[in-house]
Amino acid sequence: MNNHWWFIKIQLYMKKTLLTITAILAIGISLNAQEFLEKSEVHGSFETDGMFYQADNDLGITDSLLNGKNFGFNAFADIIYTLGDFSAGFRYEAYAPPIAGFDSRLEGQGFPYLWATYATEKYSFTVGNFYEQFGNGLVLRTYQEWTLGYDNSINGVRIIAKPVKGVILKGVYGTQRFFWNKWDKNGRGIVKGMDAELNFNDVFASMTDSWLSLTLGGSAVSKYQVDNDPSLKLPQNVGAFAGRFNVGVGKFNFTSEYAQKINDPSAINNYIYKNGQGFILTGSYSTAGLGLFAMFKRYDNMSYKSDQSVSGNALDINYLPALTEDHIYMLASMYPYATQANGEIGFQFQVNYKIPKDTWIGGKYGTGLSINFSQINDIDKQ
Repeated sequence: MNNHWWFIKIQLYMKKTLLTITAILAIGISLNAQEFLEKSEVHGSFETDGMFYQADNDLGITDSLLNGKNFGFNAFADIIYTLGDFSAGFRYEAYAPPIAGFDSRLEGQGFPYLWATYATEKYSFTVGNFYEQFGNGLVLRTYQEWTLGYDNSINGVRIIAKPVKGVILKGVYGTQRFFWNKWDKNGRGIVKGMDAELNFNDVFASMTDSWLSLTLGGSAVSKYQVDNDPSLKLPQNVGAFAGRFNVGVGKFNFTSEYAQKINDPSAINNYIYKNGQGFILTGSYSTAGLGLFAMFKRYDNMSYKSDQSVSGNALDINYLPALTEDHIYMLASMYPYATQANGEIGFQFQVNYKIPKDTWIGGKYGTGLSINFSQINDIDKQ
């Protein structure tokens, strides 16, 4: 009888202990969950564009041209989640079908952009889709322009390191987005790249307050694509290299970058075996009420795509900065200039002047005056 009583007491004690432990765990989980939710943030952006079409024979818009597609629809939802040093997100896109003027290969829907990043003050690690730019973009720039239906993001891995103040190291590896097409080893190539930048004013304490500011940078990018052409022997590894500087002296600032690309036969250059070169140089002067800007550029065989057979606006690894003024008036913007990757040379000069206020021209608030001149010519292609 006594043994049975002690057994009952032990059971009751164990039950109380288990209930206490369970309650403590539940409170701890609840507190952790509450803290987790308090530190979490979710951000998002949404956009929907639609267009309805009607046949108009006078404009050449016929029923056969519309082919039953009387409505164009472009939409996206971009969601970003952050928790401390961790962030992740996705973008949903739908083209049902794409609005007129957009590439028909965009038709469809899905999640073309998925990513996760862990970033601290000195290091950043990203897996999934990302956008990146080395220098001015002469050897690598990926970006999205929703209004043009352009997206050449890389799906892979990116590492950014800032071991000391003023030093930035980057490394990327992956494949580019090509509408909704999945990557295939016999299709578009793999992009690999490294970039390093050194800001002398941050690295060397003696230059912190110097009248001279100096930044140097260098990039190396390679694309690997399997050669499946039965008639041509195409290079499978195509490298591109660039060096750049940014110098500031008082009110003057100068930037420049030179890039060279190994011979890259493609549909753009009609499959010629020739190295490519790109060079840009800018200079500016700024003071109260007056700004001067000048730019020179020269490109020769600088188209650089992860698939040499693609000739449209897709799979560009690099970016060639334009030189002409971006006009906001309809007449001047009807025929915008398109950069000629196969070869061009040009310059631009601009003056910005602020006419002082309380003068007969400046008026009550002052008047801004801008004068721009640019010229681009073809080059002698050898």
